[in-house]
Amino acid sequence: MVHSGRAEEMARAQVEMWVYWFKGDRIAGAVDWVSRTRSSVHSASLEFLAGLFAFQTGDFPILSEVLPAALQGFREDDDTFGQALALTFGSLGADDPEQGYQLLDEALHLVGDSDPALRMIALLFQSMLDSQAGHLDEALRHREEVLLVAHRTELPELTAWAKWNLGWTYLAMGKEEKSAALWSEAFDYMAGARYQEGVASTADGIAMCELRAGRLERAATLLGAASATFERIGTVPWIEAGIVVEAALADLRRDLGDELFERNYGLGREFGFDQTIALTAEAIDDLSDV
Repeated sequence: MVHSGRAEEMARAQVEMWVYWFKGDRIAGAVDWVSRTRSSVHSASLEFLAGLFAFQTGDFPILSEVLPAALQGFREDDDTFGQALALTFGSLGADDPEQGYQLLDEALHLVGDSDPALRMIALLFQSMLDSQAGHLDEALRHREEVLLVAHRTELPELTAWAKWNLGWTYLAMGKEEKSAALWSEAFDYMAGARYQEGVASTADGIAMCELRAGRLERAATLLGAASATFERIGTVPWIEAGIVVEAALADLRRDLGDELFERNYGLGREFGFDQTIALTAEAIDDLSDV
């Protein structure tokens, strides 16, 4: 039996801690609790958490379903912080980019400078829309601002993520050396913190540099190791990175041939976490020697 008042208190406490749950390594048990509790308790906080975890696990149909309900509940409660959260993550389920921008503009207006972490994520999602529209100069401007705001959070993992995201913009602009340098800095934190999602994400990025440097077999192994890591923790690659990785996998299969691709990708899939760290570090060292 779930006591609705107590469940709502717990859910609201987790909403306040949203940055903690932004780390994919942590979400498995929380996802189960939210799923069970939502079956008998209705609240804006629970709907938001369901949407946040849907984002982490790549379930965008669920995200699009629950975050508008969370936003409506937060509006009824006159909860400005909750509205800003629901608007920010709800932008990922927008029907079109223009609606996404509108939701994020409203979120940024509500949050102002009161929560640097939430401001950082809203700006980051704006930059994703910029990238999808091919407006790379605007995406770069937003991501440089994201990095500045991330420093203000005094949360090293958010600074590492800001650098990691900036690396993808430079990759799209054909500036692989800048991407590799940023991903190397992000990796230093992710590996040191034993942050599985972060290590897998930087392995994906470094694999892109390996691919462009012609080291196809190691690129395939890194992508296999990253894929297995994401699966182990029950999350998925960041949206923008996932699109690039899918295209890279198709290129690698074509260029290596099915047998050699499967051998190297499968090798990575068998890697443990420490092996993934070691191979990523090895690739970073080779890229820095070029």
